[in-house]
Formats: sequence, structure tokens, C-alpha cells
Amino acid sequence: MDLNILNLDSLEQANFNVDDFVKMVAAKDIYASKIAETKEKLNRLSAQTAEEIKQNVYKNYTNFMETSKEVGHLESKMNQLRQSLDDQRKLLTLFKNLSVNSNTKVDPSPSNKSLSGQNSSLSLLLEQVEGCGVIAQKSGRSLLFHSDLEVLHTDDYSLSQKVHAYLLSDALLLTLPQRKRNKSNFSSSAINRHRSNSLIVHSETTNNYQYKFHAFYELDLINILNIEDSKEVRNSFQVSKFPESLIFRCSNAHLKKEWLESIENARKQLLFEMSSKGLNKITEEEEDDTEKSTASVQHEKNKQLRDLFSEFDILLAQRDFEKAVDMLLKIKAHKTSSDSSHHLVYKQKEAELISILRKDLVQSKERRNSKGVVKTGKRVVNSLIKLEIIDEAIDLFIDYHKHLNSETLRKIKLEESNSIYMNNVLDSFFANLKQSYVSFKEQFANLVNDCYSTYLSWCDTEVEILIKKLQSQHYLGRQFVITIENVQLIYMKADDFLNTGNFDVKFMFEVKLNPIVEQCIREQYEILIDASLQRSKLELENTSGNSEQNKQQQIDKFITDVQLLHLEKFDYNLLKQCTSSAIQFTRGALVFFVNCLRIYYQDINYSIVESFTKLFKAELKIYASYMKKLSSIRISKKDICNNICLVENVFKTIQEIYVQKSGLNSKHFSDVSDKIVKFKSEYF
Repeated sequence: MDLNILNLDSLEQANFNVDDFVKMVAAKDIYASKIAETKEKLNRLSAQTAEEIKQNVYKNYTNFMETSKEVGHLESKMNQLRQSLDDQRKLLTLFKNLSVNSNTKVDPSPSNKSLSGQNSSLSLLLEQVEGCGVIAQKSGRSLLFHSDLEVLHTDDYSLSQKVHAYLLSDALLLTLPQRKRNKSNFSSSAINRHRSNSLIVHSETTNNYQYKFHAFYELDLINILNIEDSKEVRNSFQVSKFPESLIFRCSNAHLKKEWLESIENARKQLLFEMSSKGLNKITEEEEDDTEKSTASVQHEKNKQLRDLFSEFDILLAQRDFEKAVDMLLKIKAHKTSSDSSHHLVYKQKEAELISILRKDLVQSKERRNSKGVVKTGKRVVNSLIKLEIIDEAIDLFIDYHKHLNSETLRKIKLEESNSIYMNNVLDSFFANLKQSYVSFKEQFANLVNDCYSTYLSWCDTEVEILIKKLQSQHYLGRQFVITIENVQLIYMKADDFLNTGNFDVKFMFEVKLNPIVEQCIREQYEILIDASLQRSKLELENTSGNSEQNKQQQIDKFITDVQLLHLEKFDYNLLKQCTSSAIQFTRGALVFFVNCLRIYYQDINYSIVESFTKLFKAELKIYASYMKKLSSIRISKKDICNNICLVENVFKTIQEIYVQKSGLNSKHFSDVSDKIVKFKSEYF
């Protein structure tokens, strides 16, 4: 019975029954060779299925990496839309209140005219400044004065930045000019996102604002100091609020005078209103005890909140960041009054803390102390996680671990030995990667699902940086070259990394190293071809024949390599009857092929098959040229026949190893086998 007529497609059916299939085959009159052939087909089908599963896993991984980058980009866009919608909602609410007030019949008294002017000025503020919708909601607040100012450094009076300041009836608002950005400047990569230090205002919105929110100072908490003109500074005044101190420079003396007078008048008016409110509260207390109690409780809460902010400023000045974070959380949990300015102050303090933490980490990196960077980085990341600022936390986590990787690789010295240098680099790289993974699981224990894609994207980038660094190294004028042996070492280290309880990075290396591996295979193929042609040329020119001593050395090397590769023994008597050039060719081809299969994966399959097919076809052409010159060369027809037999035996071994490793039977290899058989039948 011919087993080829069996329908092997039934193996892929869901209701396939193994026992029934075996009984059907055993009931027929068949030969052992046919059973072996069917077994080989089943094994090949199994290997092909396993390879398809591996490819599907790789494709899913690639899609996962691309999706994670898009998710990070969409999260950023959602934050922008959320902020924009919030500002629009507050603006509409304000306009609605203005409309209701305008429809109300009131006497055209001076107080009502003043109220209309206040609403008009606040509308202007909403139109010009992004993120100030909460500021305009406080009743009674009005815009008194505004202009451009320059902020100077307190030590040398040099320009720090330009701001546009708004003097309100109870506060000083600082804004920064909006920057015009091109959409093409933004990247979808989750690893390279750069966020502003201020968390009050997110990235740019779709509105055409002239300015964006920067800082907010209540007038009753600041002190104003006039700075006399000197050679270093002119037309300037100082605003102090512990522990901060800002110096503003005006464009001329007249503007400086207007600012000082406006601030002084606003402070006097604010104190008068506060005292008036106090008298009104006394009158209301006499009339209504309930309202008095409520106002007293609210006043006490506001006082407690001010005390908390003061304690936070002191902790920040003392650089006690852990207690400062706890104090900020305490302020956040505190029940504030309806005055939304407290929320803005909280956001400002939060942004100030984050800015100081970032600077602390930068200074630690500049000192190039790895232990200090790790200690500072963990403190900064843990603080941000406590404050629930997760995006900023993962960005800074990646930032300081990227610095650690860069510094570690920078300190590794180049070695004359390629393998020693590669081993040192890989040990350091995987040690740092393991340390980062342990820290990631520890610090983001409850947030792994939210941040894992960003972490993997960073690891993929680090793999690419490592490979580029290896390719750019030079030692004594000689460029470092990644070889097949180096790639084999990389994959071995990646497998060890996975087996020790970490994640799989081998896929990342395979994708990045694929063009390098293919180039190595082509270069080694060209080296073997050139060496074979050179040996054949020398063999034809050597009138004394092959050196027996050289030939015995080549045989010993061939036997040693076969034993190291754990291959079956060859016919060593045949080796003694072959020329040294054939022994060297088959030995080099066999060792190179086994090294290629040790790093085998589907993407390099074609390169391997193509290179070895061309290699053995080129060797056959050399022997064909020998047959045409038998009368004029010293090599006999019997020597050529023995060489062809050795080439055939080695190629069969290569073909068997390939089928066992890949589960495929290459048509190109079959063509080479047919050419060898045809060559033997034609000439011998």
C-alpha cells in the first residue's frame, strides 16, 4: 500500500482521532520504508506547526509594541482634550452668569458699573490666558493692571525669562507666552515623551491663547520691595514670598511706578475689604447665629490650610522631600473652601516640588555616582507615585536607568580579543537590565499593567543602542565586527536572562541583528569561496604534489572539529586518499554551517540555504575544470573522485543537520545533491 494516498489533511481537523488513524494504517499491507516516510512527514508537519506558532508569537509581540506606542500617544491627546473641555466649560459657565446678570434690572449706580467693568476685564483674561478658568470664577475679583515684565536672576541680575503679569484685586498672576509648535514635532513614542514641569497646564490645546498659566501669588502673602537703580539693574522691583524671591524689570521708569502704585493700592483695598467683611460678620452674628458659626468654621479651615502651605514651604527649603510629599498629600486630603484659588496654589506647589526633584536627579547624574543616582532616582519615583503622577514617574524611572546603562557601558574598556570584550559588554548590559526589571516590579508593583508597555518600549530602544555602540567601537584603528560567534553568545545570554525569571528579550535582538547576521553569512561565504579558489590555484602550481605533513595536519584538524561538533564519524580512510585542499574546504564549510544553525531562526533560513548552495556549486565547478586539464596537471582522476566522495559525504551530513534543526527539506539542497550525482556519473 502507498501511504501517499492517505489524506494527511485529516490531521488538521478538530475531530481527528489518533487511535483510529493508527488502526487504519496498521490494517493495510505496508512496508517499513513507507511507515518511516509517513513518520518523517508527520515530524516535518509538527516542526512546521511549531515554527508557525513561533512566527505568530513574534508578530503578536511586534503588534503589541506598536500598539503600546500608539496608546501612549492617545493618552497624551486625551489629556489635552480633557483640559481644553474643562476650560471651555468654565468659560461657558462664566458667560452664562454674565448673561443672567445683564438681564437683571438694576440701578445704574456706580457699584453696578464697576461690576460690569470687572466682568469685562475677567473675560479678557479668559480669552488671553490658557488654564485660568478657575481664577475667574471667584466673585468680586477684577483685573486692575497688566503688562510685560522680565524676570531676573537674583545673583547677577541676568535675564531669566519673560512673563506677562496680571494684577488682580487680590492676587498677582504670572503667565508665559505660548509657543507655536508644529504637529510634526511630536513623536508617538511612549519612551521619548517630554512633559512640562508644570502640572497645572498640560500641552497645547486647540484654542488660540496668547499666554499660559505660570504662577499665582495672593497679595496678602507677598511683600513688595523697591530696588534702587544702579549699574547692574534699573527699573526693577522685588516680590518676596518665603522661600521664593523674584525680581521683575520693567521697560521704563514710568511702568515701574505704575506697578508699584497699583500693587500698593490693591493691597490697601484688599485690607479694607477684609476689615469690612469682619464688621459685616459681627453684624450678621448679632442677627443670625447660624451664619456666624458657618463663616467661623470656614475661616478656621482656610487658616489651617494656609498653615499647611507654610509648613510645606519650610520643608521644601530644608530639602526634606519625603515629609514635603506627605504634607502635600495632607493638603490634598484637606477639605478646602469654595475658593478655587486654593486648588491653584496646591497645583503650583506640586509643580514646584516636581521641578526640585527633577533638578536633584539631574545633579546626581552629573556627579556620575551610580549609587547616588539609584538612591535619588528611587526617592523621586516613589514620591511621584505617592502623588499619583504615574506618567512622570515612569518617565523619570526610564531616564535614570538609561543613564545607568550608558555609564556602565562607557566604563568598559576595549579588549584586543573580540570575544572577551563582547562577553564583558553583555554581562554588564544584562546585569543592568535585570536590576531595572527588579526595580520596576518593586516600585510599580500595583501599576505594572499600566506601565509595562512603556518599560518594554524602553528595553527595545536600549537593545538598539547596544548594537549601534558595538558597531561603532574601534581598537587600535580596527573596527569592532559582530561575528556569528558573537551573535551566538548574545542569544545564549538572552536565554539565560529569560530562564532566571525575567522577560524575553531574544525577539528584540533577533529583529535588530537580522541584517547583521545575513551580512556575516554572506561575508563568510565569500571568504570560503576565495580560499577554495586560492588553494586550487596553488595546488595546480605545486609540481611536487601535496605535502604529507601538511595533509596529516589538516586531517587531524578535521577529526578534532568533527568530535567537537558531536557528529558521526567519517570514513577517515577516505580522508587520507583526498587532497589537502578538499579536506580544508569540507572542514571549513562544515564548521561554518553548524555555527549558523546554532543561531537559526526563520528569518535567516533563506540566507543560509542560498549561501551553502552557491558554495558547493562553486566547488563542483573547480573539480569540473580539473577534469578538463587532467593531461596537464599533477592531480590524478582518482584523487578528484575521492575529493568528490568527501564533498558528497559532508554535504549529506549538512543536509541531515538542516532537516533536524528546521524541519524543512530545501529544494536548493536537493538540487546540489543531484548535481553531485550527475557529476560522478558523467566523469567516473
